[in-house]
Amino acid sequence: MNAIQDPSRRLRTVLLIDDDPGFVWDVRRIINESDRLDWLSGTENALDLIRSAAPGVILLDLHMPRHLANLDEDEGLALLKHLSPEEQARVIVVTRALSDSTLETLGRLGVKRVYHKSESIARLAALMEQ
Repeated sequence: MNAIQDPSRRLRTVLLIDDDPGFVWDVRRIINESDRLDWLSGTENALDLIRSAAPGVILLDLHMPRHLANLDEDEGLALLKHLSPEEQARVIVVTRALSDSTLETLGRLGVKRVYHKSESIARLAALMEQ
């Protein structure tokens, strides 16, 4: 039996920026049928896609291989610093490891939602609905 879609529910785009294909599969399992998932395995084209597609939720892994030149920090953190406050508010940081200094930096940047990959995927689903 097919579920009846709520006609008031609009398509939501979820942008996942993560180099782990296994995590992409996990995210596909929890998004709504009416949502669209865009996946980038690095930050190379992320800023352009964020600005052009205006995704409703941005899942951003902080720890990925570096594609941007001359980075002294994690690539995801470097991308965050280029986002507007409105764009940063849509970000859920996804990580396996998080230092106190990185957590402080995220707070200064206005990121309020952080998901540790060791947590239940249901927690990520709840964060995405906030």
